[in-house]
Amino acid sequence: MGFLSPEWVERHRELGAALPERPGLTASVEVTVTDAGGRRVQAQYWLAWEDGRAVDGGPGPDASAQVQLTSPAAVAAELASGAVDASAAYMQGRLKTAGDQAALLRLLALTATPEYGAALRELEAATTHA
Repeated sequence: MGFLSPEWVERHRELGAALPERPGLTASVEVTVTDAGGRRVQAQYWLAWEDGRAVDGGPGPDASAQVQLTSPAAVAAELASGAVDASAAYMQGRLKTAGDQAALLRLLALTATPEYGAALRELEAATTHA
């Protein structure tokens, strides 16, 4: 399945739904992937997390998302493969954020779990990159 395709987004949601429950790790996120210059949107998707599990999501924008994440495609690929941690990319300024900062911290805590890392590795193993 192609990176950032609707099938990829659905698989990401399915893997997230199978994560262990983590009470309080609840937030919704919209992810925007841009070209290297940050001017042209290449893909957009959203995921809703409840107690550490993905409960909904899909391709396109989500006006109700609490957190918006934006990164160039190369950074998005590093994040999706697990090559770089979301917290590190955020601290380095490579992952731009907007919205509810408390929800962002909950999302970053979720992405730092070993189970989320394992889910990303499984997703990456099934992903083709153009």
